[in-house]
Amino acid sequence: MIHHWQTLTAPQLADFAQRDPVAVLVLGAIEQHGTHLPLATDLTIGEGLQAAMLAQLDPAMNVVCLPPIAVGASDEHASFPGTLSLPAPLAIATQKRMATA
Repeated sequence: MIHHWQTLTAPQLADFAQRDPVAVLVLGAIEQHGTHLPLATDLTIGEGLQAAMLAQLDPAMNVVCLPPIAVGASDEHASFPGTLSLPAPLAIATQKRMATA
């Protein structure tokens, strides 16, 4: 079965975790992409790739999609309006923690 983490109750998640699911995590920065694209371009692409991948999986496969992480280390875009950025060590620690949740 394919589940989205945020739609499960805590008992449902605990039960599903016993089935050794594959976790899917979308990473997509909120940052500028020039004046012609929305700030969530990377996130939108990641979510689209996830949707395409899920559509091709066997529905019997145990998959849990974690909530996407939309803020990363985007220091190179920090001077542009709308960019959300974390220090690299914090972004890495956040991703590692999500992987072990």
